[in-house]
Amino acid sequence: MKISMLVRVISLAILTIALSAWASALSASAPMPPPNSGSTAVHGVPNGAFSVAIPRDGTWQVVGELSFDRYISRQQIDLSSFALTNPAQVRVAYSGANAAHIDSVTLGGQTPFDVVGASESPALVAKKLARVDYDVIDAAGKTLTFIFGSNDQPRVFSLAARIESEQRLGVPIEFPTSNIYGAVDGTSRFYSYRLNSVPGTLKMNGDLNEENLGAPFFKEWSCSITGHPFNFTYGWVRNDAGNLYVALDFVPDNTYDEDEDYAAVYVKTAEGVVKFKVSVPERKWGVAGFVYTDKAVYQHKVYEFKIPLSQVGVSADRDGAVGLAFEAYGTFAICPGGSHFDPGTGTCVCSAGFHFVGETCVADAVVVPYPLVGPPRWSGLGSPPKNSKLIGTTGGNLDSPGGDATVTIPGGVLPDGTTLSISQPYPNGLPRGTFVLRGDGDHLDAVSFTDANGNPITSFSGNITLCFNLTPGEVANAGGVQNLSIQLWNGGSWVTVPMTATPPVPPATTTQVCTQFSSF
Repeated sequence: MKISMLVRVISLAILTIALSAWASALSASAPMPPPNSGSTAVHGVPNGAFSVAIPRDGTWQVVGELSFDRYISRQQIDLSSFALTNPAQVRVAYSGANAAHIDSVTLGGQTPFDVVGASESPALVAKKLARVDYDVIDAAGKTLTFIFGSNDQPRVFSLAARIESEQRLGVPIEFPTSNIYGAVDGTSRFYSYRLNSVPGTLKMNGDLNEENLGAPFFKEWSCSITGHPFNFTYGWVRNDAGNLYVALDFVPDNTYDEDEDYAAVYVKTAEGVVKFKVSVPERKWGVAGFVYTDKAVYQHKVYEFKIPLSQVGVSADRDGAVGLAFEAYGTFAICPGGSHFDPGTGTCVCSAGFHFVGETCVADAVVVPYPLVGPPRWSGLGSPPKNSKLIGTTGGNLDSPGGDATVTIPGGVLPDGTTLSISQPYPNGLPRGTFVLRGDGDHLDAVSFTDANGNPITSFSGNITLCFNLTPGEVANAGGVQNLSIQLWNGGSWVTVPMTATPPVPPATTTQVCTQFSSF
């Protein structure tokens, strides 16, 4: 063994022990659902492959290739028939032009104690490769050599990774999400921020951990067709005498793509809508960062804006309201126009009965007599996400996948063995039991019940409560709860149902808009 290699082995021994405690046990060649989302990723055709090689006779012998699509999955090669060095070394190379990332590497369950060729620092690489958690390292155009503690363990080499497609898919995500698929202009929806309601500044260094942010101005669930994790996006707004400050925690964007990543703030003024854009090279109105925050275990994009009030024609000496909208893109994107991702073709497609006009799905015929106000937040998924829970005679409750709604069942209403499910369906082909909250244009939830044999239950022995959970920004966006209403899809039309609104009790900030039902 060379002296330099021996020094590396000794100096990093402690790190090896720590990483072995972190390593995740992974099942053979199984696609991994997005962590923290409860959803299963849809996998399509491979976008490229990593070559895998081991040292032999003074050179590197390629022993196989591992192919990946845009979603993180795990592939394996059994190296038992090959003579490995001690310590064992495995080289992984990707020479394609597409973006590529590695989430975890193991050999016989061991994580590497050293990696040669990575862009990130050794300590950061060790942290990122310790487990499958969307905390990825860059692998595009790189040759990476992974060095393991010994070669006497089972010799299955496991690589959790992704390779993006050559063509970038999708469109940016907008907040409010009712603005998706359209240009943000004077007719768009805006959150309302009252000047001086949150006095303060931001440090403008791209690190939100150094800010005292408090409760978010908005919080929206975001999901993509680009292989990025599903998670919430958070926004904070404040101002001082001269500037408007905005912080965006774009948690779903876990890849650093330099000038391809950006965020924008739209301000509605008396003269029109003004756009302020920030990216890595565009720093006139703020700064971008790629950091860890308390919102996720992986590094992701954040943005800080500092917008002079003079640029939007307002002054802090009056407590007027300012209309704000937000936009973010970072190769994280959703399918355009209400379409969904088809893993068979690797493209976005319209559902049956719809066709593309430009980048928007248009109905061949009217399917829903009373169309929705704006597209649902989940229209970019290949299949609607769903939460399910077994509810017995004692009752219980269940939140929707994005947390925007809660169903509560009192005791004695359902028989034992009943399964409650909540999903966000597409606006075409809505099932009975679909509720929509109108006025905010962004909440659509289908509620269903099945007995122990899988048969649907549509009537109940008591009232069941459905509550939509609204942030202060969503209530302001609707112009107040008096502008909200709840409607039920009965299989042929929308029916307005009784509604109650409960304001938040501090320190809570969520307003609950509820209805009760005993049948569909």
